[in-house]
Amino acid sequence: MIVLKNKSLCFVCIPKNGTHTIYEHLEHYRGRRIGKYHEYNEKMIPRKLFIKRFYTVMVWRSPVDRAISLYSDIVLREKQNKRKVKNDSSIKIHEYISKNCPEFSVFVDFLCNEDSKVSEYLFKNQHWWYKRINPDLIIDIKDVNKYLENITGHAPLIKHTSKNLVKDIEIEDDDISKIEKIWAPHDHSFKPS
Repeated sequence: MIVLKNKSLCFVCIPKNGTHTIYEHLEHYRGRRIGKYHEYNEKMIPRKLFIKRFYTVMVWRSPVDRAISLYSDIVLREKQNKRKVKNDSSIKIHEYISKNCPEFSVFVDFLCNEDSKVSEYLFKNQHWWYKRINPDLIIDIKDVNKYLENITGHAPLIKHTSKNLVKDIEIEDDDISKIEKIWAPHDHSFKPS
């Protein structure tokens, strides 16, 4: 999570929901990280001290787009030897997923199962995060660049773009159905309007 103290803002960053754009931009405005990169421990959120001090912000993304981005970031990067993660536990998870989920449909089945690896925070649906965070504001990922510009007065140098990853991945209607009905059935219940 990242805190922008002078604005009393706390961004709780969900994996594959614009985290890099948020970090890259806010670090130029004295934004600082608190806890883990993707902190999900509600006790770490700075608003819980005495009085509510920080306004919490969460970014929302279509669950299908998020699953595609997760798959692309893990499996396709592993296949291309372009891994971004550096710590040992993340490397092991990426290697495991890449080895056991050669196709998107298999990855979707993985997300929908209660496997010990799925319990890893990276693979939790957004509703899981939402319940823990209880954010004051939810921003659609399409609006994250505009929101960052509004709070800092400057557009992000590295803007978030949702690349069209569908061209590299074969997606079946059944995959979409499983994502929306099994993996992330409540994610649309708090989608920003």
